Amino acid sequence: MQRRQADAGYVTVDSADTVESSGYNNVVIDYACNNGNLTLSSYSNVFTVTGHCASLAIKSYGNQVTVDSVDSVNVSGYNNIVTYHSGTPKITDSGSSNNIQQG
Repeated sequence: MQRRQADAGYVTVDSADTVESSGYNNVVIDYACNNGNLTLSSYSNVFTVTGHCASLAIKSYGNQVTVDSVDSVNVSGYNNIVTYHSGTPKITDSGSSNNIQQG
């Protein structure tokens, strides 16, 4: 299992099983999610993800995430925008003012 952590600035991930982001104002491009797991526990991140992800968890606020496809989305923060391009993920939104949609 390869694990990458994004902690500041602009990060490009070619391929990883798990990506965790902490800190703030990160711009992360993950070029091959490959059934990986994304966890955001920070704020004001911009994530662009290609490929299929097994899961996306957001535990913070003010993030913008675009993903090709994902099996499950779990958001417990607020003011997050999540856009998935295809599929019908299981969505759990226990936060507030989140926008999770296909687009």
